[in-house]
Amino acid sequence: MNDRSRALIAAAILLLTATLWTLWVSSGALLPENVAEREGEALLSLYQVSSLNDDGTVTLSKGGRTAVVAGMPDGLQIGEELSVSAVLAPQGWSATWVERHPLRPAKRWLGIAGLGISAGLLAASVRRRDGWVWFRG
Repeated sequence: MNDRSRALIAAAILLLTATLWTLWVSSGALLPENVAEREGEALLSLYQVSSLNDDGTVTLSKGGRTAVVAGMPDGLQIGEELSVSAVLAPQGWSATWVERHPLRPAKRWLGIAGLGISAGLLAASVRRRDGWVWFRG
């Protein structure tokens, strides 16, 4: 078995693993509503405050998911990112604890800068010779 066939087998295994993981995640197994049905409590991690409702509830959203949560602390602002632990009550979600993430935008930009630096270092550490990619050093 040569290097090319090993690389193709590794790529096929990686593609199969990524496909199965994506199918599992998109099946809804990780949605907070489904987790709450199994465990009785859900963690709404890094949801953004979409609106402050007149009845004292807060609408949180993340991607295409939304949740209306009661029992939230005062002083929330629209656009703020929160992690909320909530239990499913007859009237909807009820918060048991709330954690604010004020430095989340800075962390996001730090991660993007880290990815850029890593890509630059990788590009600087390899060279192409005879149709192959070789690491320097």
